[in-house]
Order: sequence, then C-alpha cells, then structure tokens
Amino acid sequence: MKNTLLLFGLLVLACIAPTDSAAQNITFKHLSTDDGLSQISVNSIYVDEQGLVWIATRDGLNCYNGSSIQTYKLEKDNPHSLFSNSVLRITGDGNGHLYLLCMDGVARFDMDSQHFTTLLHGKVGCMYLHKQLYIACNNEIFVYNENTGNFDSYYRMTGTTGSLSCLFRDSKSIFWLGTESDGLYSLSPGGALKHMVERTHISRIYEDSENNIWIGTWDNGLFKYDKNGYKVNMKHDPANPHSLSSDFVRCFCEDNQGNLWIGTMNGLNQYNKKTHRFVNFKHDNSPHSLSHSSVWCIQKDSQGTLWLGTYFGGVNYFNPEYEIYTVYHQSDKEKEGLSSPIVGNMLEDKEGKLWICTEGGGVNVFDPKTEQFKWYTHSADANSISHNNIKAIYYDAGYDIMWLGTHLGGLNRLDIRSGRFTHYKKEEGNPETLPSDIVRDILPYKDSLIIATQNGVCLFSPESGKCRQLFKNDKLSGLIRMVADLEFDSQGILWLAVSGEGVFSYDFTEKKLHQYKYKEGYPNGISNNNINSIMSDCHGKLWFCTSGSGLDCYDPIKQQFTNYDIDNCGLASNCIYKACETEGHELLLITNQGFSRFNHETGKIQNYNAENGFPLTAVNENALYIAKNKTVFLGGVRGMITFSLDKLSVDAKPYNIYWTKLLVNGTAIKINDETGILFQSLRTTPQITLNANQSMFSLYFSTSNYVPENKEELEYFLEGFSKKWTGTQGQPVITYTNLNPGTYTLRLRSSNKNSLSHEIAMKIEVLPPFYRTV
Repeated sequence: MKNTLLLFGLLVLACIAPTDSAAQNITFKHLSTDDGLSQISVNSIYVDEQGLVWIATRDGLNCYNGSSIQTYKLEKDNPHSLFSNSVLRITGDGNGHLYLLCMDGVARFDMDSQHFTTLLHGKVGCMYLHKQLYIACNNEIFVYNENTGNFDSYYRMTGTTGSLSCLFRDSKSIFWLGTESDGLYSLSPGGALKHMVERTHISRIYEDSENNIWIGTWDNGLFKYDKNGYKVNMKHDPANPHSLSSDFVRCFCEDNQGNLWIGTMNGLNQYNKKTHRFVNFKHDNSPHSLSHSSVWCIQKDSQGTLWLGTYFGGVNYFNPEYEIYTVYHQSDKEKEGLSSPIVGNMLEDKEGKLWICTEGGGVNVFDPKTEQFKWYTHSADANSISHNNIKAIYYDAGYDIMWLGTHLGGLNRLDIRSGRFTHYKKEEGNPETLPSDIVRDILPYKDSLIIATQNGVCLFSPESGKCRQLFKNDKLSGLIRMVADLEFDSQGILWLAVSGEGVFSYDFTEKKLHQYKYKEGYPNGISNNNINSIMSDCHGKLWFCTSGSGLDCYDPIKQQFTNYDIDNCGLASNCIYKACETEGHELLLITNQGFSRFNHETGKIQNYNAENGFPLTAVNENALYIAKNKTVFLGGVRGMITFSLDKLSVDAKPYNIYWTKLLVNGTAIKINDETGILFQSLRTTPQITLNANQSMFSLYFSTSNYVPENKEELEYFLEGFSKKWTGTQGQPVITYTNLNPGTYTLRLRSSNKNSLSHEIAMKIEVLPPFYRTV
C-alpha cells in the first residue's frame, strides 16, 4: 500500500508540473454513414491479416477496404448471413476467420467463403481470443471446442457477486478476470485466484510492450500494474487539465512510439509513460477534430494507424508517426489563436517570436514558448495599426522596430518597446510621401528603406519620414507600377518583380534599370511576365516564382534562365507563390496546390498536398517562413500550420494490395451466383474463367495503406495483351473489353520500385465461342 501511494503521489506531481512541450496536433480522418457505414455507433474494431478494417455497430458488421465499405446484416432465408445485427465485439484468428460477439450470441465469419456460422445463441457477457476462443456467461468461462462445435466449461468463479465483463491472458499466462460489480481478479497458471481490485465495473484489460497491465473501469478511472506488481490508480482531476479526462475508461492501445492512448466517455487521452502526462482530445468545431468525444474502442493496424470507434461519431483514424503538422485556426480569444484565418508574410524577431501578417486581422505575434498569440489590430484609438490588411513586414533588430506595409493604410512603424505606432501615408501633391497607400514589400538599404507600392518604388528615410521616388529619370521608369516583390542579389543589385512586366534589375552605382521580359522563342529567357516573388540563394543564383510557368532560375554568370515546371521536373503546380532555401540548400516552395521540396542539384522533388496528408486546403501567397530553429511556418486562407523539416522524412510503411470487386458485363459478381465465376472471396481467388460473351470485365482494387503520406501510384500490366505497364491514375478499377479468347494474367503493383508492397496477379481465361469448339 505504501508503494502504491508513493507512485500515485509522484504521478500527480508529474501531471501538475509545467512542461515546455506542445500538445500533439492531430488531424483525425472520419468514416460515417455518409461513407457507407451502416450505423454511427461503433462498438468494436478489428484489423485482419490483410489490413481490412472490420467495424461492429449496433446495426450490422462493416468492412472498410480503403476505398469503400461493405455491410453485412441479417438476411431472411439466408442461413449463411449474420444472425444478429447488433454486434458488440470483433476479434479474429489471423487465419481467415472472424469471431463476433452479438447481442444474441456468438458467430464466426469465414472470409474466404463469406459465410457466417452461429456458434451460440443466448446471452454472453464477454468474448476473448488467445489461441482459443473464450466466452464468459455469468461467472463461468467457456472455451470453444473446434472438434465438437461446443463451448466447454473452462473455469467457474465462486464467491463472487459480479458477472464476468472482460477476460485477458497476459505474457506470464496469468488470466485476468474483470467483473461487472466485483472488480478485478487474477487467475495464476496454477489455479490460484486473487482479488486485485474491489467493488467496481471492469471494462477493459490491456498489456503494453513493457508488460504493464492497464485496467479500465466504469467509474474509478484506470489502474496500472507494473511488472513488479505495483498498482497505481489514475483518475480525473477537475483542477488538473493534464489528468485523465474521465473516470469512465473503455479502451487502451499503445502506439509504435510507446505512448498509450486511452478511450474514455469524455475524450481520447494520450499518456506519456515517461512524463506521466495526459493530453486530451475532444470533439470541437474543427473539421479535423474527433467526430464525437465518447470513445468506445481503439485498434492499431500494421502501419501504426490507430482506429477509434465512437458512440455517435462513427470511426476516427490517424497515425501518430505521421502527425507532423500543428494547425492554428482563427479564434475569438486573443491568446488562443489567429485574429484572421488568412495568413500572409511572416518573420521572426530577436526573441524568437513570429510576426504574422493577416488579411483583415492586423498583425499577430505568436510566442512558440508559450503557444500564445498577441494581436495588433486597427481601432478608433490613435495608437493602433492604420489598417487590418497587412501585406509587407520588415524588422529592424537594432532598434527593435517593426515596419508594416498595409493595403490602403500606408506604412506603419511600431516601436516594440514602447508599443507606439507611427503612420506614413500618401499625401496628394506631396512627392515626399508614399506614391501609394498600398505597400507590397519593404527592404532595407543602408540607412533607408526601399518601399514597393502599387504605384512604383520609393526610398524612405526612417529619420525624416520622407520619401524619394526611385528610377524617375530612367526611360523604363514608366513601366514600374504594381511592384510585387523586391530582392537584393549577392552583388548588391536590386531586383523588382513588376506585375505584367517581368522583372527589373537596378544597379545603385550605375543608376540604371534593366528589364527581363518574356519573349516567345527565347528558351534561355524568363518564362513569364507575372512574377510573384524573388529569392537569392547561397550560390548567388536568383529564383523567380511565376504565376503560371513554374520556377525560373537565373544564373548571373551565364546570364540565362532555366525553367522548372510540371512537365520537366514534376512540380505539383506551375503557380509558385514563394520560395525559401533550407540549410541543406533545398528549396521549399508554396504553390496553389500545397508545397514542395525541390533539390535542384539532383532534380528530386517531393510534393505535399491533400492526397498525402497536407492539411491546408489553400495556401496563401507569401505565407512561408523558415525559423532559425528550422521550424517551417506556412499560412493559408484557413489558418496556419507549423512543422519540422526533419519530420517530413518518414520511413515508408508496408501495405497490401488486393482485389475488391469484379464486374462482368456491368454486373457485380457474387460468390456462387448463377454466373459460376466466383467460388470464394476475390482476394483469395487466383484465377477466373469467362465465357466468350463475358469478355467485358472490370476488376476493382484497393490497398491497406491508410496513411496518405505513404501513398504510392499503382500500375498494371495484362500479360498476353499489353506491351507496357499503365498507371491507374488514381482510379480504383481496371477495365478491359472484347478480349480475344485466350489466357491472360493481370498484374498490379506499385510504380515505386522500392515499395514495401507486393505485386498481385489474377489469371484470366477467356473461352472461345461454342461454335469454335465443335
């Protein structure tokens, strides 16, 4: 008892102790009735040996194959159908069989024949599979006898008032017995019964990789027994936000990183066994939150994805190893989020705080240490920002001054120490003021600032507050109006991106402009006259992000441009908003289709978008920044995300490819139907034979890869017909029509030669017409 109290005290102190680590931000994916789920309340989930996800609901059994859901229910006059639609628990033997605990008894499902067999009618308290199938009725345990088809008595508890609610055999062969009201018992291999926890309803028993035993209860939190037998009771503490979120604990699952995930009546809990800290996840208004806070079950698949069943929210799933993005949304509370969902330019001050330009919400300051925000917004107060639409930002670290360019509000100077704003705006008829109140970029030059506006460029003196129009004596000055971006190259030459006019360079020594404009028939020239932004890299080359032609690289030594686009290097989009150079000399690009990592030395490119887990639906121009600690900040029109470049490189995961459905002449083929084509599950069928009038067929397929970041393109080849492999183009079906009589083999594989998946094949025999056989 002394050891128990001591561990509990240490646990409480650890939970209350502050921590610098931010909570993991999870993007939950969902399966609901909209996706074909038969019912929204999920009681149990099981992932079989092929990677198919089986989902038990109060109205039927469901099978999710990665692209669609098949439902199994009671069918009148079909002795091989499910006998009860209310399925409480699923487990499997890893050899093609599922076992189902239903409201009215126990059933077995043969995945090969797709037949259900009712093993037992009647009330059953719980079911457990460990080499053999065990069930409990009242206070007695039975084991299924494969030879007789009966359940034989295994153990009967005496002296207890509670019916058995759950069973578990641990790695030491100790049988743990949970009851509905009399707590927890352990049954040793020698038959000694010990009362471990008294007077509570036991809901679940689980053993982790360190051989700790975790016990979930209905109203008494959770109990942990370590391998030395020490017991700790963890409960909800209303005063501690990092305690267990509910004392009604339903399920446990350990992820591949050693964290324990706990499903409760009031949220999902992540428990770090080293820090003893709980992080709680509940349903909120975010589209990527838990669909419902009441979590009934958790199951881990072979890739490490966790599948959660909820009471009123269907299925939720995510992979903790791939949760690399932290998302920040707009909030009504200043400290908790952004003042506007539309994020633009960003930079870091000398304290490591991130200054975020927004459209409609002024400037936000994010402190990574506290995970809190501070807003600077326009108000009636004279000492506020002049406009809430912020387009440009520059930080003078020496004076701790932040310069802000607004859309229609001119230029703002913020003295961070005093909090005082000074405004500089265009005055009609005064050439020493801004040429426009729309400021697009700010760049330091000696003791002045170069200001790019909607109506040209000026040199601004912070000391006097006066402007001097640049280039007005140059013959090309009339072309410089809407300036999108400014950049100095390694030689001190100023480069300007001017909408519709390409780019200009300006040498302050020679005081002369030079224009680079797209001309058809000049392959070494600039590819587009609309440049979104310019970046100078560590080698002195300039990169131009175009609006429609990809990325241009200018080599000042060769004085020529090289273009990179969708066709010649695999960019996801030809509309590039901004580029940043990483410490490894890669380019990080944001586009209208997500973002990309581009190694221009090797030509390797990796695109990130919604299909492989990128959480922003639309990226905003200029909304890219790499902090000193290599954290990437990326903004869109619905918030901001952060991630570490190091975490983008994750290990590939193995997965299975399998056939899911066969259509012949437009009709779905079922096992043992009148066509005589299928006699067992399509996944285990090596060959099909088609008559001459059945030569139009479609084979659907899917994979057990549920991690978008691990997605690979598939390709197929029909031996006896094809001459090359053909990509599936993201479609889940392969169709052939009017094949000549003969024997073919349809092969399907990943197009990635280093894939951890395996090729599958289907032999297809097309018979000749009857008249050709006589």
